[in-house]
Amino acid sequence: MIAVDASAATDFLDAFDRLAPGWESGVASTTIPDVRHVVLVRAHPGRDALDLGRLGDGGIARDEVDRRLAEIDPDDVCDIVFTSGTTGHALGAELTHDMVLRSAYGSAYHRAFADGWRISFALPLYHVFGYVEGMLSVLFVAGAIAPLRVFNPKTVLEVIERERINEVLFVPTMTVAVVDHAVKDPHDLSSLESVFSAAAPAPVWLWERVLSDLAPRMVFTGYGQTEVSAATALTLPGDDIATVSAAVGTTKLGGIATEGSDLPDGRLAEYRTVDPFSGEVLPAGETGELSVRGPQVTRGYYGDPERTAYSVDADGWLRTGDLGHIDERGYLRLDGRSSELFKVGGELVAPLEVEQALTGMAGVSQAFVAGIPDERFGEVGWAWVVPTEDAELDEHELLRELRGHLARFKVPRGITVTDAASLPVTTTGKVQKYLLVRSLSPTG
Repeated sequence: MIAVDASAATDFLDAFDRLAPGWESGVASTTIPDVRHVVLVRAHPGRDALDLGRLGDGGIARDEVDRRLAEIDPDDVCDIVFTSGTTGHALGAELTHDMVLRSAYGSAYHRAFADGWRISFALPLYHVFGYVEGMLSVLFVAGAIAPLRVFNPKTVLEVIERERINEVLFVPTMTVAVVDHAVKDPHDLSSLESVFSAAAPAPVWLWERVLSDLAPRMVFTGYGQTEVSAATALTLPGDDIATVSAAVGTTKLGGIATEGSDLPDGRLAEYRTVDPFSGEVLPAGETGELSVRGPQVTRGYYGDPERTAYSVDADGWLRTGDLGHIDERGYLRLDGRSSELFKVGGELVAPLEVEQALTGMAGVSQAFVAGIPDERFGEVGWAWVVPTEDAELDEHELLRELRGHLARFKVPRGITVTDAASLPVTTTGKVQKYLLVRSLSPTG
């Protein structure tokens, strides 16, 4: 096991002390029976434990390392990455060496990395966004990463200036904070070639702010998930803001990483839509649950054959859980999560449609909508909105304006105005709607 001494949320040294006392000199624990050694990334004062610099002194013979390396197959599982758990239930997607390396190469190729590209992000390296789109992708151009343990917009700008960063990886909540801070606290961002903001939709005004306040040469959004080894769709260099805001990209170009694949046009993924309830394949261009296959796609979930059988069919098509369609240009457009759909008196509501209506209003920076229980209608909608800087929002006025844009059953029962710091998010910055819903309960 290789670990840092602590993260923002966890003291790992304390955890090791509880799980395997005396771990510094070797592990023998019934709790973690397969672990023999704990290696720290760097030496820690007061702990006589192996670190990466002393790994060769730890009694692990070089010939044994070479023997094990020779036995590795590209199709062996190299990572079991747990999903972010936006619904509260995490699954361990099994990814192979072949999957993650094809994905990383394709990202560098599609996003037009130059030699020595430098990427910074405040995303955990145990999730695929930072791990594949950041760390692994730059290896193909002899690049480097400048990872941040904790997100802070001021620190992000300082690192871009100091380390001459070429690309930053954000989720939209981070993007908003960085552009707001960049106006108040200017930095030299002349090295910045690209801003990649993904994991949730971002409105046109935010991309306009990115171009005006951060001034990158390119902007990207993308779409993917843990089960597909990061992004399977990305916008293209040169796509206009309208495209980057409305779509999540075209299927990832792979270059030589497509070798051995039967997918057309040098792509690393292929999408279709299916009926979210029956699983029936829908006609091209029709909205449904997105389903994907390709060399990046997991073969299953660790220790969960039932979920694997439901999610991945015999031909390797994975049901993503996302609603969307593929437009006439071959770009994916998202319409929400199938698990987030709710019915108001029998009428189906897609939260994303309501969220987009809200973020199109003056003073609204972010919006999140979910269904909550209701005795009369079964469920009704509720919205949580984050105002733009210095804006004062009136919930009743927002609801009145929504009624002019949406069918009556789609208008939320109520709105909670909150701030970005109060949103419950995963470690990858995705908002956990089930916790927002729970916050409305008197007992929490």
